[in-house]
Amino acid sequence: MKIGCSDYSFRHEFGAKRMNYTEDFPACAARLGIEGLELIDTSVEKNLPDVDVGEVKKFQQSLKGKHGLDILSITGFNAGLGWGFGPVWDPFSVDDIKGYIELHAGLAMDWLETCGALGIPNMRFDAGGFQASHKVPIYRAIDLNIEIYKRILTPVCERAKELGVKVGVENHGYFTSDVKVLEKLLDAVPGLCVTCDTGNWPFETRLADIKAIAGKVNFLHAKSHVFDADGNEKNIDYPAIHDIMKGAGFDGWWSIEWEGPGLSDIEGVRKTCEILKKLK
Repeated sequence: MKIGCSDYSFRHEFGAKRMNYTEDFPACAARLGIEGLELIDTSVEKNLPDVDVGEVKKFQQSLKGKHGLDILSITGFNAGLGWGFGPVWDPFSVDDIKGYIELHAGLAMDWLETCGALGIPNMRFDAGGFQASHKVPIYRAIDLNIEIYKRILTPVCERAKELGVKVGVENHGYFTSDVKVLEKLLDAVPGLCVTCDTGNWPFETRLADIKAIAGKVNFLHAKSHVFDADGNEKNIDYPAIHDIMKGAGFDGWWSIEWEGPGLSDIEGVRKTCEILKKLK
């Protein structure tokens, strides 16, 4: 088990300019006992001079040399939104959005090549929402959107296998929070993994859903919102989740995503990190 943290967890610190990205953020993470960072693509684009392999490599070397930190994943890709069905009088076909599919596959492929060149082991893809309309009735919408993600992700996963990078789709709400639909997407795209967000499953089925996909997880989001008097996450049973993942043979990254109210980003990450340290 390796403890990581998403840069998203420090978004309020960045927004208030109390923390800069390239020095304060990794220094703070290292002090908290974190071993690796999950970097959102747009954060990297905003905070590095460029996003070519050379600049990302410099940042990677700085993280490792100064703070002992790895980059566990590049994340943030989304193909669920941004396209339309065209004029109301024309029938819809997936072929009509070929350009959209090629654009998103190309963006993911560019980052994939960087990850492969630098030995970054994971990428996370957000399937996001799904689209339906009078042209695509709700009973067909899931199959339609799976076909779109299949066309985007199949070439990405084929290349990822060659590069030794694991590509995961997050259970990020919408239809990916339904484990049966998520399994259907995994069946449609050989080599696709799940970036398992521990807080995004339905409350009543969380443990069963995680168990269903545990063997296909590339890394986890250790989500946290509120803590009890003993420092445990009130709504997420981390010891039980750890047991499920251990039983599935998983010994990889748990990336902290602090989202709760009432605490600073640093304190929320610290408390979540303490939960994970107890599981090691």
